[in-house]
Amino acid sequence: MSFFKVSSWYIGWPSTISMPESYYAALIEEINFFKKNQFSKMAIDTLFVECGLSFYEPLLLDTASILIRSEKINDGAELSVEIGCPAITDHALQALQIKGINRVTVTLEDCCQVYGESLRLVERANRLFGRVGLDVYIGCTHLANDWQRLLKLLATTPLQHISLYFSGGTACQAPLDDERLVDLYADMAAHLASYGFMQYTTYDFAREGGRSRCQLIYTDHTPYKGFGSAACSFDGEFRSQNYEQESVYIESISRLGTAEQYREVLAPAMRRQESLMFALSSAEGLVLERLFLGGSPAIRESIEQKIGMLSKHGLVRVVNGHLRLTAAGRLVSHTIEAQIIR
Repeated sequence: MSFFKVSSWYIGWPSTISMPESYYAALIEEINFFKKNQFSKMAIDTLFVECGLSFYEPLLLDTASILIRSEKINDGAELSVEIGCPAITDHALQALQIKGINRVTVTLEDCCQVYGESLRLVERANRLFGRVGLDVYIGCTHLANDWQRLLKLLATTPLQHISLYFSGGTACQAPLDDERLVDLYADMAAHLASYGFMQYTTYDFAREGGRSRCQLIYTDHTPYKGFGSAACSFDGEFRSQNYEQESVYIESISRLGTAEQYREVLAPAMRRQESLMFALSSAEGLVLERLFLGGSPAIRESIEQKIGMLSKHGLVRVVNGHLRLTAAGRLVSHTIEAQIIR
């Protein structure tokens, strides 16, 4: 794979990790091997470091800074860390800021014991970073009974970005049924809009100026490079993914310097399909005429009939020539896409 035009980087830590020091050493080796053998220097525009609930503070700080201290950074670059564990200290948050991180996202596991601590972490991060986001897993009964208080509380903070994910997170013991989840998602989206958080993808809501560039690179086929177990990469032509299992990832890095499990070419037809799917999942929706380009009258009629049926069932709606998913439709978006996108 060739990454001569990559300016977006992803570094991943597993949700659970058994050998943090070994994993960290492999991660650094993968980055250094890549930079030595495959990388023609280009200034970084986005960097996203993702941490799970397992958290090793010194290693996170080193990981976040390894590219920042050795590569050129664009003016206005988005350098982001996602923190899934509220045990991070104020000292570590300050260190991240000093190292150049300018955006923090907190993961809220809504039904686990760290619920309150996660909200306090949002408040602590707000005092240091101008851009703070929150990932909320809405699929558990705990949040379903408390979401209005949560959103009212968040609306009083400088929080810039909220993502709503349909699962209950790793600790969920009482998941919601689909019908209740649809209603909860629709109600939360409406309330977020009333607080100034406008939806721009299926999962993402932002106040003015708060959209995440790291989120958007996956929707417009921007090349990016991922490091770590299960990390995905895309160089503009090929898409690849690393081994997911921690021990296999570490062993592959030690032998080869890379941990690529597979790669696939993104053919023009697949690129078109994904582009249409990304547009459909956006808040603006998909321009209807894009669905019909290059198709026969019979294909157009068939697609229009399917859209009519989906609309009748409350899964999509047509607004000013754009096809948009409803809250119910977003829960079954892959099924809808398979029906109408050639």
